[in-house]
Amino acid sequence: MTPASHSQPLRSPVPDEASRPGLAGWLRPSWHGREQSHLGTPWLGRHVLARGFCRWRSVSLEGLPARDRVGRLRVEAMSWQPFARSAHALLLQGDRAQLFAWDAEALEQRLGEQAGRWPLRQVLPESLLHAPLNDGLRLLALHEGVEAQYWRSGQLLASRWWPALPSVAAWRDFVRGAGLSADTSRPEAEPIRLDWSAWRAWGNWVRPETRRGEARNLYHLASAGLVLLTGLGALDLGQQAWQEHQRGERLRAEQAALRERLQPLADARREAVTIDTRLQGAASWLDRPDPLQMLAHLAQRLPDDGSRLREFDWRDGQLHLTLQPAPQTPRALYVQRLEEGGWFEQVRELSRDAERGGGLNLVTRLRASAAPLATAAQAASAPGARP
Repeated sequence: MTPASHSQPLRSPVPDEASRPGLAGWLRPSWHGREQSHLGTPWLGRHVLARGFCRWRSVSLEGLPARDRVGRLRVEAMSWQPFARSAHALLLQGDRAQLFAWDAEALEQRLGEQAGRWPLRQVLPESLLHAPLNDGLRLLALHEGVEAQYWRSGQLLASRWWPALPSVAAWRDFVRGAGLSADTSRPEAEPIRLDWSAWRAWGNWVRPETRRGEARNLYHLASAGLVLLTGLGALDLGQQAWQEHQRGERLRAEQAALRERLQPLADARREAVTIDTRLQGAASWLDRPDPLQMLAHLAQRLPDDGSRLREFDWRDGQLHLTLQPAPQTPRALYVQRLEEGGWFEQVRELSRDAERGGGLNLVTRLRASAAPLATAAQAASAPGARP
């Protein structure tokens, strides 16, 4: 038997993904509508839904009494409504609850005539047709796309569906979200092996609340809450106020004790900052070149031709010199002698318009804050110009 084709395909909940036909019932039209998959006809009113059209969520019930877990699971399903009209498959699995949700209205439209011919007693997300694991990480090849699952102690802790094999970045994002190392390698996708009885091994099924049941539960909860607030409200509020007052007093006492213990540390930090500021100022002075060394180096490098040093000024990281050159000495020789000394660099002559009184105006920079050792050792005895 094959169902009639339908013109309104389910919309996948995966963001930025085009809609496509899903597994509505066991019969699923192919992309071109020419073939039918092996998923057969509805099975006693059960319909298989592709994983790509489901949302999955897992909730921890650890520490909750067994008698309260069903109610907690139903409350979780009532509060988790990812679609305008959501339907759910609910399971209790050890200390966790597994919830699958899908668009109930879209599924009904997709089933169309099937919904009348075969009553929709139960919808099985495709993931439930794969036997659960005890521990481990696996990648399942589904009828559409792939699903990654991480199991621990027989409980599903993480699940994600992709329309194709995930990229390296998408896989790392999944394993990080599952609490695993980002270097965890991606396993090979397991081939499609559907086990039509595996859904029973996933855990204890819980029937979701109907609209009438939800309204009845809400009415009972509201009534019980009103009685509780009427009978015990004043006493409870008074007890809470007294507990908050005591908590505030304890916090103030702890803050005062902590402030007293940390005061020596704050004083020591302020003193360390002051000392560091002074040391930085002293270091800046030590980093400046010694004027006596510069004069000795100039005396050594200037030619012994009767030239004299008229002005000597260190400012803005540059040395400004005014020389009275000898008439017979080329001006370029002074620049050459200064640069050959190994301490001065970028020696340049100012324009003739900047000269004052016929002097030679030079500007230079220093390669280092101190003169070369050989130059400094010879500077005291070397002949040359004098200021």
